[in-house]
Amino acid sequence: MKKISQTHLQLKFCTLLILAFHAMSLAVAQDMTGFDPNANLVPDFKLTPFYESRFEYIGRKPGDLLKKESVQAPEGAVAWRVMYVSRTWDDRLVPVTGLIISPSTPSSKPRPILNWLHGTTGGARNCAPSLADNPAVTLVQRSETVPIDYGVPYLTDFLEKGYIVVATDYYGQGGPGIHQYFAGNTSARNGLILHELLIR
Repeated sequence: MKKISQTHLQLKFCTLLILAFHAMSLAVAQDMTGFDPNANLVPDFKLTPFYESRFEYIGRKPGDLLKKESVQAPEGAVAWRVMYVSRTWDDRLVPVTGLIISPSTPSSKPRPILNWLHGTTGGARNCAPSLADNPAVTLVQRSETVPIDYGVPYLTDFLEKGYIVVATDYYGQGGPGIHQYFAGNTSARNGLILHELLIR
């Protein structure tokens, strides 16, 4: 096997860094037509009593359902807002909210599950996609009149194919707590644990 020197690896790494910075500069240079980066839109989503949690977590475990409420769903489907027990990167038990959307017709076999993890919507509690008046819809993207993205891409297509769709809000969005935007482990756990809630 050909031996690769440390210097050679360093040169390759530096080359990759240069290419990455070049790609970033090109991305920044692109015209962002129709998007105003100076716009400061705060979602006019009201926190309802559903999003408050006074549950004791002693004896509870990740994936425990704390509460749910029905929301409007696409034709042929049912949907709920849910609050469930999740955990952070450092294993603290926390309440997290999200959506579960399912075909309404019975199935003779377990349904596949699609886990949607939304992109950046903000850091405040009222930036949770499930707070929208009608959150169980095909993706609605941020615009001059819509302050954040909400919904799920190709939702009706997935439902027609028999998928159950789950969509976490992430800890600190919707439910109480401080959103851990830079803690990817926390966000990943929030999505995975909502998925596990259905397959127990």
